Amino acid sequence: ILYVGDSVMSGYSSYGIIKNTKSQKVITKIGVSTPNFYKSSLMNSVLSYNPDRMYIMLGMNGLPGKSNSAYQNVMINYYKKILNKCLKKNPDMEIIVVGVSPTGRGSSVHMSNVKAFNKKLKKMTKAYDTVYYMDLMPVLGDRSGYLKKCYNGGDGIHWKKEAYYKALDAFKKFAKEFCEMTKRLGAAKMQGFTWEKSSYEFEHTTGWVTLEMALDEQTY
Repeated sequence: ILYVGDSVMSGYSSYGIIKNTKSQKVITKIGVSTPNFYKSSLMNSVLSYNPDRMYIMLGMNGLPGKSNSAYQNVMINYYKKILNKCLKKNPDMEIIVVGVSPTGRGSSVHMSNVKAFNKKLKKMTKAYDTVYYMDLMPVLGDRSGYLKKCYNGGDGIHWKKEAYYKALDAFKKFAKEFCEMTKRLGAAKMQGFTWEKSSYEFEHTTGWVTLEMALDEQTY
């Protein structure tokens, strides 16, 4: 398992929560942007480790100040390059793209920027079969969507140690539950399932049975 990102993700190393071993590793750099991550030796380090599963969280360093949609698109394009290179190396790699985490009130990174970028990230992941988007808002955010005070490391961007444990538990739960659901959904689609259809008929030993969908795509 590989944990990839900028200074926010680097807390797993600095706090000693995740130790680099054969089964898990943290590859991060303070201040790195999404384009520079792809262009640097960090990309080679990721390919060399070649994990079965990777959690990647990049983008925070491109969001301070006034929202710039054009640069957000540049970051998305480089995110795609990172994903494509990883999947070329290992087509079965399970990649969990973690959205930029909520920021605190008064932070240099406004929540409007975070939400706009995360929306693009989520849309980006839909083009891949083994790439999933994970939202940290429900995990670390307060009722207003800002980083909870108990997790705020002081600048509204970085986390306290407790937040890393909270997020790590969420990472593991997400991988276990959502990724398994997505695989089953993929198998269902191969058999003709589509979200546009709300009921299905199956031939049973006692006759035809109609099954109604219990949830729609948005709920899923």
